[in-house]
Amino acid sequence: MGTASSKKKLLRPENNGRKVWERSKTPLHTGRSLGERSKNLKAMHNTNKTEKILKQIIVNQWSKSQELYPQGIDVFECSKSKEFKTIILEVDENFSFYKKYLRVLISKDILDGATKTFSFILSSAFNNQKSLEFINKHLKSSLGLTISNNEIVMAQKSPASVVKSKLDVSSDQAIQDRIDELILAYDQSQHQNLNYISHKESFVLALYLLESEIMKLDNPIEDISNDYSLFEKHFKERNATLVEGQFSKYKLVEIDDNVQIVKGATARIHDIISDTTIFLCGVEDYLLDYLSELKNINLSLKPSSLYFVNGKFDKSFIIEHLEIGEYFDVKNLDKELITKLYDNQYDNLWVNIDGSNITFEEILQDASTFNNMYISQVIHAEYVSNCKGLFVTHIDHEFIFYTAEEFKRRQSDVCQKGQAQKRIKTFKIDNSEIPITDSDNILFLILKIKFENQMLLEEYFNKVGELN
Repeated sequence: MGTASSKKKLLRPENNGRKVWERSKTPLHTGRSLGERSKNLKAMHNTNKTEKILKQIIVNQWSKSQELYPQGIDVFECSKSKEFKTIILEVDENFSFYKKYLRVLISKDILDGATKTFSFILSSAFNNQKSLEFINKHLKSSLGLTISNNEIVMAQKSPASVVKSKLDVSSDQAIQDRIDELILAYDQSQHQNLNYISHKESFVLALYLLESEIMKLDNPIEDISNDYSLFEKHFKERNATLVEGQFSKYKLVEIDDNVQIVKGATARIHDIISDTTIFLCGVEDYLLDYLSELKNINLSLKPSSLYFVNGKFDKSFIIEHLEIGEYFDVKNLDKELITKLYDNQYDNLWVNIDGSNITFEEILQDASTFNNMYISQVIHAEYVSNCKGLFVTHIDHEFIFYTAEEFKRRQSDVCQKGQAQKRIKTFKIDNSEIPITDSDNILFLILKIKFENQMLLEEYFNKVGELN
C-alpha cells in the first residue's frame, strides 16, 4: 500500500470541475486520530462513488429530455430523483469533508458574484458620470468594500483582482454565508423537495457537485476510466455483442455493421442492436473524421463508461443557432417580426421588430446580478424609411432588472418583463436622422460595443462587415 506520505490527497477541483490530484506534502496521519483518518479515507473513497451516481443522474435526465446539451439538464428535476437522495445522505454523513472538497467552487462562486456586482456599480456610475463618493456608497452597502481614487483604473481593468484583494472569499464565514444565502433562496423558491427540507446544507453542497458535473459537459471528454459496470449492465440486458471481443480485452468497441460512427456530430457511435448512442472518450472529432475515412482497417474506439443514451442522436453542439425569426435585412424592417438566436451556452439574443421600432435584448446565462436581481441589456431604436433610404431617429440603452423567476421565464418568453426594479437608462439619442446602409450600420456598431456575445451579433448581422 505504500507509506502514508505517498498517498494522494484531493486538494482542489479545477479546470471546469475536473479533478486535480496532487501529492500531499504532509503525512496523512499528522495530528489526527486513527478514527478520523479512517473517516476521511472513507469519505474520499465515497467521492468516486458519488460522481458515478451524479453522472448516471445526468444520463437519466438526458434520456427523458431528449436534449443533448448541458443547459437542457434541469438541476431541480435531477434533485428529485432517488439517486440524488443517496448523494444527499452521503454528503450529510461526511459534511465537513464535502464542504472542504467544494471550498474552491464556492469561493469562485462568491468571487464571481461580487465581481459582477462590483463591475455593474462601476459601469453604471461612470456611464452616468457619478462621483467616487457615489460609487463607494453603493459598494459599501452591497459588498462592504470601498476603493480609492488611485484604484479606479485597476478596478476597471481587472475588477476581479480588486475584489479579491478586498474580500476574503475563502474564509469559513464567507463559505457558510454563501451556503446560508442559497438555503434562503431555496426556501423562497417553489422548487421544494423532501430531500432538501430534511438536509438543507447537504442539499446545497450536493447541487454544487451536480452543477460541477454538468459543467464538464462543455468539454465532454470524461476522465479515462475502466470501470464499465453500468455500461456492461446496459448492453448485456439488451443482448448487444459490443461488450465481447475487443471490449472484453481492451475496453474498446469495434466498429462493424452493427456499431457505426455517427456522422456530422461530436464523437459518438450508435449500436444498432441495442439502439443506443455511445459518446467516445479520448477521441477528438477531427481524429474520428479522419479514421472513419480510411479504407480496409479494423477500427476500435474507447467508449465513455457512463455517457450513453437510448436512440440515435445525431445532433451536434453548435456555436450559434437561429431558433425563430430571420436575420437582419432592411426589407424585414416593415414587418412585425420576433427573432431569437442562442449559442451553446444558451445565451440569448432577442430582436423585436414592429414596423417602426427595433429592440435588441441580450440574455446571458452568467448574467450580472445586483441585490439578487438578474440584469440584461437592451438597445431600442426607432426608424423611418422613405425614398432616400432608412434612417434611425432615436436610440437608447438600458439595464433591465429581473427576479430569478422572471429571468428564467424570459429565456423563452419575449413578453416577460423585468420588474424587479425600475430600469436604468444610460444614454439616448433623439430627433436624429442617421442613415443605415449595408456598409454603415449604427445599430451594429453600438451593439458590438455594449453587448458581450459578439458571435450572436455577427450571426444576426451576417450581411454586415466588421466595423472598426
